[in-house]
Amino acid sequence: MQNSPTDIRKYSFFLLLTLIIAAQAWVNPEYIETRFDNALTSYRSGDYTTAHLGFTDLLMDSRGSRFYAMTYYLLAMSSYKAANWEVSTREFGDFAQKFPENPAAPTAWVYRGNAFYKSGDLVNATKSYLYALDSPSSDPATMAVARKSARALLWGYLAKDQLLVISDCTEGPSSQLVDYIRAKRHAYSGESAKALDIATRSLNRRPTGDFADSLRNLSNSISKSLSDNLVIAAFAPTSGAYTEYGQNMLNGIELAIAQYEKSSHKKIEIVVENTGADILVGAYAARNVLGSHSPVAAVGPLTSDVAVSIGAFCDQYRVPMVSPTASKDGLAGISPYVFQIATPPSIGAEKLAEYALNNLYIYRFAALAPDDPVGRKAVAYFAAKAEELGGEVVSVAYYAEGTVDFSEHFAHIRKPFYEQMQRQVARAETRTLDSTNRTAQCAMKKSG
Repeated sequence: MQNSPTDIRKYSFFLLLTLIIAAQAWVNPEYIETRFDNALTSYRSGDYTTAHLGFTDLLMDSRGSRFYAMTYYLLAMSSYKAANWEVSTREFGDFAQKFPENPAAPTAWVYRGNAFYKSGDLVNATKSYLYALDSPSSDPATMAVARKSARALLWGYLAKDQLLVISDCTEGPSSQLVDYIRAKRHAYSGESAKALDIATRSLNRRPTGDFADSLRNLSNSISKSLSDNLVIAAFAPTSGAYTEYGQNMLNGIELAIAQYEKSSHKKIEIVVENTGADILVGAYAARNVLGSHSPVAAVGPLTSDVAVSIGAFCDQYRVPMVSPTASKDGLAGISPYVFQIATPPSIGAEKLAEYALNNLYIYRFAALAPDDPVGRKAVAYFAAKAEELGGEVVSVAYYAEGTVDFSEHFAHIRKPFYEQMQRQVARAETRTLDSTNRTAQCAMKKSG
């Protein structure tokens, strides 16, 4: 079968296209080497712009050759030498991620860290040095430079919250270095409990490593210091509307600690923080005392809302908090370090209803409660349990915060009982009158 002119043209086109692709895919190795040497000569002479152009032009052609990885690396070095920090960080990162097993990969991470440092990005500079430490092909000299640079930034340049960000991004052996510096900085700032928590978590996650012994020694030192200097944090309102209640709570705390000191012969320091019965003031007080005094436990606060905010900080610092008065439902559930002694409204209201009906045989109730979510919830729980057991709440009154005169509230909750009593008296009077009339009628009949 003979091909048509159209088919011949199609075959010719595809053949030409194949030859062009093949020509582009194959480049004379000697020509690649010559171009590489030319770019390298420009690099060595200090003409980094020309060198960068030469390595960029060679990058695609050198793929698959022995010059490919080195071309990639020298491309980044040309940008670095030309003080083009932004481009060099990207190119060094590309090289290190593309050739992680290459002996130059750890050095690329170090240069990338230097470029970030030059541009003022200290967080990414630190991360790059840590990547060099975790690189599988790191040599001792490169590791020494990376470790020295990372430690300098972690200890003297970065803020503690920035260290936390870096810690969350590192997973290799270098994470132990970050944990050690973090723990040590918190310890030097007086935040012993936080430092101990960091060291303990780090050792649990990675019990061996270059900084395992340092972490262990730091942990033991902090533990001994905390056991020799016991501190209890007391959160209470020492100003404002609840000052009297706060002072009474503090008196109880001081009495309990005095009894313990007498029996244990140990001295306990009480650090009192004023919450002002305010959520924000309480949160600030918690951050201040938990971070600077490292208490072994916290007592208080007075109110449930403030207890929630302080309990969140106690959970973060892993400090047990015992609140003797906060009664909000679910308060103890926000953290395994939060404990409440006061009965929650739901449980207290239900138990009160059960006792009233099952033990006192009372079936009709009036309720007086604070006009807030806690008070209304307590009445709802009580009414539900009373109804379940065959009773009923016939009247309810709520009072506003600061109320001192409850006469109107008592009149309101007595009204249903008073009305029923009037109906009973009226029925009794009616029965008496009917009886008197019948007696009179009988007497009249007898006399007539």
